[in-house]
Amino acid sequence: MAQPNLRVNGQNYESLDENEHNMEPFDEALDRRIWSLADTRLQWQKRIAETRRTVPREIEASLLDLLEQQRVVDAEITAAFHELDAEPEDVDDVMPRHSYIEEGFHKTVALGEELDQTTMSQEERARRARVATGEVKALEP
Repeated sequence: MAQPNLRVNGQNYESLDENEHNMEPFDEALDRRIWSLADTRLQWQKRIAETRRTVPREIEASLLDLLEQQRVVDAEITAAFHELDAEPEDVDDVMPRHSYIEEGFHKTVALGEELDQTTMSQEERARRARVATGEVKALEP
């Protein structure tokens, strides 16, 4: 039925004891902060629920589209292979590419060996520089 609805400092008026002074006053700022956090939590829960509903459908549609595109490409590739004759590739086209690749490989190996030799000499120079620096520091008063 009817219930008391009058509150003083967040406490029911009927249960309020005027002689008791140990009561902490009602903090309006804290109450607003709590309600704000509760509202934020509710908004996040709604956003998560909506995402859980929509994202799987979007992923499914995307995957189906990609699979269909792949089927089309596979069909085109298969058709292109069937159109090709069984003739072997022209050997004259392959040889210039092969010699070009081989030449590039030899240059790369030569540069690697040169870099290896340069690195060793630079390491030796750096070691001698450290030793000389240590000796110079030892000479200073």
